[in-house]
Amino acid sequence: MSDTAQAYDRRRMLTGTPWKEVLIFSGPIMIGYLLQILYGTADMIILGHEVGPDSLAAIGSATTLMTLFTCLSWGLSAGSNAVMARYNGADDENRLRNSAMTSLLVSMITGAAVTVLSLILCEPILRYVMGVPEDIMGMACEYCWIYALGFVSMFGYNAVASMLRSVGDSRSVLYVLAATSGMNLVLDVLFIMVLDMGVIGAASTTVICQVVSLIASYAIMTRRFELFSFRRTDVRIHHEHLREIVDAGMTMALQQAIIYGSMVILQQAVNSYGADMMASFAVERRLETFFRLPISAIASGTVTFAGMHYGAKMVDRLSKGVRQLLAASLLMTIAMSVICIVSAGPLVSVFNLSGTPYDYCVEHTRVALLLFPMFALYFPILSVFQGMGRPRLSAAIVVLELVIRIVCIYSLGGDGPFGYTIIWWNMLFGWAIAMVITFILYRRVMMKTENEATETAT
Repeated sequence: MSDTAQAYDRRRMLTGTPWKEVLIFSGPIMIGYLLQILYGTADMIILGHEVGPDSLAAIGSATTLMTLFTCLSWGLSAGSNAVMARYNGADDENRLRNSAMTSLLVSMITGAAVTVLSLILCEPILRYVMGVPEDIMGMACEYCWIYALGFVSMFGYNAVASMLRSVGDSRSVLYVLAATSGMNLVLDVLFIMVLDMGVIGAASTTVICQVVSLIASYAIMTRRFELFSFRRTDVRIHHEHLREIVDAGMTMALQQAIIYGSMVILQQAVNSYGADMMASFAVERRLETFFRLPISAIASGTVTFAGMHYGAKMVDRLSKGVRQLLAASLLMTIAMSVICIVSAGPLVSVFNLSGTPYDYCVEHTRVALLLFPMFALYFPILSVFQGMGRPRLSAAIVVLELVIRIVCIYSLGGDGPFGYTIIWWNMLFGWAIAMVITFILYRRVMMKTENEATETAT
C-alpha cells in the first residue's frame, strides 16, 4: 500500500465514529507502551539476579540522568506529530512531506548534539549534582556513555513513529516494538547471563535495539507510504516548518522535563518519611504506570484526532469527538479502578511487600485509583490543545498541577492535617484544580475556534 493506505486512514479518522476510530488507533500505542515498560523491567530483573543490587543502583542513577536527555526526544516527537496531523487533516501533502523531512533531520541532529553533551557532562552530573556513591560511579558512567551512543537512533525512531501516527498508522510502530522487545530480551540473556557483561551489556542491548528500531520503522514507512519515500534532493530542512516544529516540540520537551524534575522533588518528600514509605512509593509508582496505560494511549490518539480535524476545519465534529473520547476514557478508568481497588492487596503482594510498607502501598494504591477518574477526564483534553497547536496551554496546566501537589505535600503533610497520607492525597488537590481549569480553558478555546471558522466561512 502507498498513498492509498494514507487516504484510507485519513478518511476513517475524519468520517468514522470518533471514539471507535481513536480506540482502534490507540490500541497498538497502548500495547507498545506496555512492551516498553515490560522490557525495561526485564533489564532490571536480570541484572538484579545476575550482578546484584549495586548494578541496580548504578542503572537507577544513570537512568534518572538519561531520562532528562530523552525528554527532548519525546517532546520533539509529540510536537511533530501534532504539526503533521494538522497538515494531513488539511489534505496538504506537500507541507506534510516537507514537515516530515524537517522533523526527521532536526531530531537526528538534536540526537547527535545530545550524545556529545551526555558524553561530556554525565560524569560531573552523576558525581557532583546527583551525589552517586564512588563504589558504583564506574558502572553508572559506563552505562551512560554507552547508552548515549544510541541517542541519534532513538531521536530518529521517535521522529519516524510520529510520521506514521500523523497519517493514522499506529500498528507499524507496534510491530517494530514487538520485534525489538523480543530482541532486547534475547540480547539481555546473551550479554548479561552468558557473556557476563553486566551494565555494559544492558546498555549495549538498548543501543542495538534502538538502531534496529530506526532502520525497521523507516523501511516500513517508506514501503507503505510513497509520500515518505524521500529522494536525495528532498533531504533538507524546510525553514518554513522548522519554527512550528521546534516551537511545539520544545514546549512539549520542557513539559516532560518539568514533570520529571518535579517527581524528583516529590521523591525527596517521600524519603523524609523513611525506608518503609520509600519502598511503598516505589511499588505504587510502578503499578501506576500500568494504571495510566489506557488514558495515555487515548491521549496519544487524541493528538492525531484533534490535529487532523483542526487542520480540516471540522470544528463541530472535533467537539463531538472529544466528548465521546472523554466518556470512553472515564468508563474504561472506572472499570479498571473498581477491579484494581478490590484486588489492591494481591497486586501489591506481587512485589513481596509486607508489614508497614504493604499497608502504606495498599492504601496509596486504592486512593490513587479512587481519584483516577478525574485524571481520565482532563488529561486527554491536554492532547486536544497539543493537536490544535496550543502546546503552551497543556504545559502550563501540567506545571500548575505539579506545583499544587508539591505545595500540598510540604504544607499539609508532616505535622499538618494529613500527616504522611499527604503522599497520596496530594493528587486530589492537584488533579481537581487542574481538571476545573482545563475545562474552562477548553471551552474558551473551542468558542474562539468556532467563531474563527464562522468568520472564515462568511
